[in-house]
Amino acid sequence: MKKNIFANTIQSLSLSREYTTFLFFALIFGISTGVFFEVLMSTDMKADMQYYLQNLLLTPLEGEAPAASSFAALIGSVILNLLALALIALSGYTRFTYPVPCAMVIIKGLSLGYCCALILETLDLKGALVIALSLFPQNTLLLPAFFLSANLAVAKAASSRHKKNKGMVRSFNASDAPYLYAHVFLGLLVVASCLLQSLFLPLASRLV
Repeated sequence: MKKNIFANTIQSLSLSREYTTFLFFALIFGISTGVFFEVLMSTDMKADMQYYLQNLLLTPLEGEAPAASSFAALIGSVILNLLALALIALSGYTRFTYPVPCAMVIIKGLSLGYCCALILETLDLKGALVIALSLFPQNTLLLPAFFLSANLAVAKAASSRHKKNKGMVRSFNASDAPYLYAHVFLGLLVVASCLLQSLFLPLASRLV
């Protein structure tokens, strides 16, 4: 029984090359928009954000109760990213399968582009190392998890079209088990990505 469930889970991991390419361009669009937004910010607003960024990066080392602050940041990151993953997963049961994952990827790209541009402008060459330590490790797991979840949602919606669903499916059945198991695994990847960020962030803070 367990072998059948595992086999069904693997078979459900079908990837759409077209949709993956579309998501990739959505990510690039989000990153570019975030960079342009940072460049076009007013001088005063940019100075305020740079001050906030430096304080944020120094919190793991110099803030009050740094361990508690780091743990709170970790929990907040886990909650936000799991919520985004849950929205993508639930979109597989709705008529909004395509736009919801795309919106999540664009939002993620916006934050990445804006943060990278702000870090580079604030810290110059050190900013590249800070980005490599604070943003790169997390997103090597987080972005693939979002992309896989989006592809699973599209495949799930395509397999359910013959049922003529209107909105959210109210009950789950045995065919939903592989879909849920896959997203449990992706959820663990998301948690692992947040843990990676919390581990590398103190190293990035030492460069500020």
